[in-house]
Amino acid sequence: MKIGILVTDFPPHVRGGAETQAELLAKHLSKNHDVLVFTRKYKETKNYEKRDGYTVVRIPYIDFPLLRFVSYCLSAYYRVWVERSRIDILQTYMLTPNGFIGNYVKRYLKIPIVSGIRGGDWYFSRNNFFPRFFVKKALFGSSLVFAQTKIMADEVRKEYPSVKIEVVPNMVEKGTANNEKKEYDVIFVGNLMKRKGVDNLISAAGDINGKVMIVGNGYERERLEKMVYDLDLKGRVVLKGKVDRSEILKEISKAKVLVLPSVSGEGMPNVILEAYSCGVPVVASSIAGIPDIVVDGKTGYLAKPGDVSELAEKINHLLEDDRYQLMKGNCIKFASKYYPEKIVPKIEKIYKRFL
Repeated sequence: MKIGILVTDFPPHVRGGAETQAELLAKHLSKNHDVLVFTRKYKETKNYEKRDGYTVVRIPYIDFPLLRFVSYCLSAYYRVWVERSRIDILQTYMLTPNGFIGNYVKRYLKIPIVSGIRGGDWYFSRNNFFPRFFVKKALFGSSLVFAQTKIMADEVRKEYPSVKIEVVPNMVEKGTANNEKKEYDVIFVGNLMKRKGVDNLISAAGDINGKVMIVGNGYERERLEKMVYDLDLKGRVVLKGKVDRSEILKEISKAKVLVLPSVSGEGMPNVILEAYSCGVPVVASSIAGIPDIVVDGKTGYLAKPGDVSELAEKINHLLEDDRYQLMKGNCIKFASKYYPEKIVPKIEKIYKRFL
């Protein structure tokens, strides 16, 4: 098959959930198929780049607030039009803007479109007219929609019963379980933004029986550092900053517990699967698609979003749980269901239905 993947950003320039999943899909599909990845162009990048068996096609755009969205949409459509003979099916990541662009690719270029719905694109559009408009266009303009979890798929079906949607979860590569002495008791890995709830983790740290390591960067970093200072938690809470992607699994494996205290906007977080692949149990907020992958009492614990006291209680409980070793094994077993060799064949089978 000739497969196109449209994603706004792509590693190494940006590496969030959508970008990581797009890279994994391109890498594994390219073993048996011709793959083109369409993504934004940065100043130092070339228009075309060969990488790991697939080709990256860069999309130029005008980096100015009022023109960024429009110029990207038009340029992305044009790039797909230029390469249309090399595409049997187009996979998009994020309903806005890429699923929206896919709506017109399907309509005018007659290329089947599979849109991948993430967390933020769905949840942040619910009460906002303009994002909701673009999301609706993407959903109804797609040949099929992928949802990361059953919870998300059911929410879409409830609101838009006629949309064709299937559950296709995220992938994770196999990690290495660290059975030696752990360097940290608790680790957070992610972007330091308000919706990740890292301030709640820091507020809980005074009651947590151990050291908390925070890995990542973002606009909240200065405020979070001030919190650590004001609460006199220096030494107990460490903000390590950004770690190279190749080191993330190794970093997670140094901890006993991974915590994801998000308050909104999660779908099926990559970092939870990454923790599982390293045999690290999780404490995470009970929001969005997270309850689909955190099995309370078996692979970790769920906590109410924003509830600092419950967050500390669940973390301490997991750190001291007599079943901790059993839970580590449960995590590795759970992660194995999401290795690329399990997920990619399912995606290939779905794509073939449209050819």
